Amino acid sequence: AGPGETFPLRNAVEGQKAPAFSIKPVRGSGWSSAAPPVKPMVVCYYRRGQRFSNSALESLALLAPRFAPQGIPFVAVNPAGDDGPGFDVERSTALAFATDVDRALYGSWGFFILPTTVVLDKEGRIRAAFASDPGDLAEKVAGALEDALGMPRKPADAASPKGPLAEPARGLARRLLV
Repeated sequence: AGPGETFPLRNAVEGQKAPAFSIKPVRGSGWSSAAPPVKPMVVCYYRRGQRFSNSALESLALLAPRFAPQGIPFVAVNPAGDDGPGFDVERSTALAFATDVDRALYGSWGFFILPTTVVLDKEGRIRAAFASDPGDLAEKVAGALEDALGMPRKPADAASPKGPLAEPARGLARRLLV
């Protein structure tokens, strides 16, 4: 978290091992802290039908192919029973979708703002965490992944549109209530 921002996880600390977790995607095999990832991974805990969650998922779905050659999983985790309309699962093959059946991940990591996107390094340590959709989520996640992979950072594209959420993180609670 940057100056004036709160770290978006109550039970986790940036730079330390992520609290115990087990993620089972809707399709395919899962991930667990018992077997730490051998590559970095991105986990986005989201709420279906929420504007900020949909925006974060769209950003991550566009970013994921850039890191596909390195085999980086991008996992979107939704609380079980959350059946509102939302991001089209079938439309995105770039993200692995999962449900948090007993909300164990939600509780162990201490999410309190949805969506929250977490970047883990190959040792299972929290490299970065971002609350809501700051407008430049893809750039922030890409930077954290590049650091975790030891890659040189790509300069941000000055011509890329930032969208309406690009203002500083001030007033986050006010924006969430809109």
